[in-house]
Amino acid sequence: MVVNDRPSAYHYLSHLNYYRLVPYWLPFQTDRVTHQFEQETTFDKVVSIYMFDKKLRLLILDAIDRVEVSIRTQFAYYFAHKYGAHAYLDKKYYVKEDEFSKDLDKFRHGFSISKEVFIAHYKNTYTEPEMPPIWAACEIMSLGLLSKLYSNLESKDIRQAISNTYDLDHMVMASFLHHLTYVRNLCAHHSRIWDREFKIKMKIPKSRPILLVESSSEATPQTNEP
Repeated sequence: MVVNDRPSAYHYLSHLNYYRLVPYWLPFQTDRVTHQFEQETTFDKVVSIYMFDKKLRLLILDAIDRVEVSIRTQFAYYFAHKYGAHAYLDKKYYVKEDEFSKDLDKFRHGFSISKEVFIAHYKNTYTEPEMPPIWAACEIMSLGLLSKLYSNLESKDIRQAISNTYDLDHMVMASFLHHLTYVRNLCAHHSRIWDREFKIKMKIPKSRPILLVESSSEATPQTNEP
């Protein structure tokens, strides 16, 4: 690897950590034992890819933020419309009750430590029910918890109603939320996105929405999906 500016390289290695940069230059190594690189591979090129990846993470986080807010809204609306404001706390509406109990414990903890103004207002105003209505609850749920609750919903009708908003089958939607949570956590913890093989992938629909189908280079069609 060619290092044209040694002081600059020293600066980056001092602040970024050698092992943070390693994955960005490994694709350019021709021999990982002798650490030989392709000709004209420069340290500046590696840093530029790192900076690109940093900007990519920020763009992805911004996009996920908008999707997350939308999904929270849809989840709260359709659940409350069918079952009521506090029914989300009832285990009978979920397929795996044990998993729901664990998720509810996590939510209770999040509720107890939340500093949100609307949560403080609920605590100061109401004693029953203990937990807030679903439209307030969804605002303090993590994307991961929301993904688990959606996948665990007993009502296929609610899952499909939510996913119809995005022109997706409910099973594709469940895998999408799981994948989105995984990617969001990678971005939030400053992990590499560039040239990464994602361990958790979403199912790719075979017919709709057409833009998603056409833009997918590696499809895993969902059976029984419109």
